[in-house]
Amino acid sequence: MSRIKKKHIAALNDSKKHQLLIGIIATLVVMVLFIEPMHVGERVGTILLWPLLAIGIASVLFWDYSEGLGRGDLRFYAVVQFLPVILIPLILLMFPNPAYKQSYIWLVIAVYIAAKLTEQFDHQIYDLCGIGGHTFKHIIAALAGIAFFLTVKSIKRSP
Repeated sequence: MSRIKKKHIAALNDSKKHQLLIGIIATLVVMVLFIEPMHVGERVGTILLWPLLAIGIASVLFWDYSEGLGRGDLRFYAVVQFLPVILIPLILLMFPNPAYKQSYIWLVIAVYIAAKLTEQFDHQIYDLCGIGGHTFKHIIAALAGIAFFLTVKSIKRSP
């Protein structure tokens, strides 16, 4: 990695580092749906892993770059964040798979939306209970992680 890239990544503020992690996690959740025995197979899922991770990371780096230009363009990041909320239900509805409990994936989606809502209404939540929505977002996101773990654990492995 060049010195310039290292310097740029090191210069990301804490918020962007946080968003970078969220972008990677959101990308991984989508990718896991494509891995055997879920939908398209382990080979395709493995092939998709690196491009999807690159897209998740690039969305945050582009946001940071555009902010440096004084624009703060969030469109690419927003697509990476919210497209899975549309694609995952479509995948679940169009390609049902008895190899795992889909209810856990629906729970992940619901919890993710709840986390995003607590982030969006950070100040109102603080005014209501004295704790910011950002704090609740992290607690709720941990629940999404648990639901996701239960999904992976529920996969019925073929012999």
